[in-house]
Amino acid sequence: MTAAPYINRWALYQLLCGISGLCLLGTTAKLWLPGKDFPDIPLLPFAHLVTHSESFATLDYVTANSVAFAKLAFFAMMVVGLIALALYCWIKKPIAVFLVMLYPVGLLASVLLNQHCLQPWAILLLALCLLASLSSTPTLSANSQDTLQATNDIRKHPISWARGLVIGIYLWSAFSKLDAQFAYTVGTQMMQILFRVLPNSLVPQDPHWLACSALCLPLGEFLAAMLLVFPRTRRLGVIVAIAMHGTLLGVLGPWGLHHKAAVLIWNATFLCQAYLLFWPTSPAKTPPAKNSQSAASPIRRLTAKIPAVVIVTMMVMPLFERWGYWDHWPSWALYAPHSSRVSLAIPSDSVDQLPSSLRAIIRAQSPHSDTVDETHWVDVPLAQWSLQSLEVPIYPQSRFQVAVAISLLTSPDPPRNFRVTVTSAANRWNGIRSTRTLYSLDELFATTQHYWLGALPLKPSPIATD
Repeated sequence: MTAAPYINRWALYQLLCGISGLCLLGTTAKLWLPGKDFPDIPLLPFAHLVTHSESFATLDYVTANSVAFAKLAFFAMMVVGLIALALYCWIKKPIAVFLVMLYPVGLLASVLLNQHCLQPWAILLLALCLLASLSSTPTLSANSQDTLQATNDIRKHPISWARGLVIGIYLWSAFSKLDAQFAYTVGTQMMQILFRVLPNSLVPQDPHWLACSALCLPLGEFLAAMLLVFPRTRRLGVIVAIAMHGTLLGVLGPWGLHHKAAVLIWNATFLCQAYLLFWPTSPAKTPPAKNSQSAASPIRRLTAKIPAVVIVTMMVMPLFERWGYWDHWPSWALYAPHSSRVSLAIPSDSVDQLPSSLRAIIRAQSPHSDTVDETHWVDVPLAQWSLQSLEVPIYPQSRFQVAVAISLLTSPDPPRNFRVTVTSAANRWNGIRSTRTLYSLDELFATTQHYWLGALPLKPSPIATD
């Protein structure tokens, strides 16, 4: 395998990210667009107030329709921004910059309305759009050193910053899975899929041995990151990364754990990305760089630092994830089940008071259960509801899931009795969690006061008919 030509490498990477981003938006469109049963949970703790007017039904009606229109507008902005990212090198620069910046604006606005939109792939694309919009040239010169150095001029070397971001994602993702919770749950499930190719005599039967073997997965991710850092080992790093994502496609795909399409698109993108970003380049003859004497304006110099600030923040803040000061997904805790969570249980005679999409899931899980009374309790599958309604996992924060429970328990005809169990993030070494159970709305609303960000649903009241 020979070295790839360096010219147009950044352009091809932008094309890959734009196309994969459009595919991811398409497969998760239900999350971004209005008209779903699953509630929206605003990011800010006061945002829910705009839709909770108790006195003005007309205001509620107008607000509800305004929110729906805003979602459509933000979604359209993201689509246009990703198309511009894919075609960035073929669009005139001022127009391309304006169009590609529509994606970050649309994403941030969507997140303010619903923190569920903080999808890992969406966060990565935000940083890449910023890099693209501020890069000085659409392609890079082959004269640039093929090293992972944080050059001072991000406009001339966006590919170096993109490499640093991807390596950081690998490192934090690996670190998040080096714990007991992953080893004994998701990691074990993955290894059981991988071990199908081996004779039964070679497959470890002891659950502790299975858990230990599961730690090879994050260690492989860590190895790929380390190999990609240094130019001399980068070829091997690319091979390891491609093999890792190819294996994940097999494990998570329809022949394995049956994960959603967005997960498979994410891994396919990272597989191609490994080659485009990191495979060593061959020297190419390029014209000498123009010696411009004109200094950049202060505003231009300031805006050029925005991608660097964003990327450094993305790489530093995951340090605080285990202490609860940074969310799990923005910390790149991918396939890591140690996150905080919430479970909701109600009497079986209250199931009919749930949204129709949620009722269907409960009945599909217990098709032969005829016990319908106030003494028989059923678990409300919030995580499964998110997967089936939106095609994405539920946001892995207890704050968000408390708000989802509140949305169900404050509906026009809510269940009379309930039991909400709030579970902390798991201890890294032994998987132990702390739990507390809440039985009243007063306790639930009091719990929301402990969170810095929004823990209440965005739920417009129905227009009055009398």
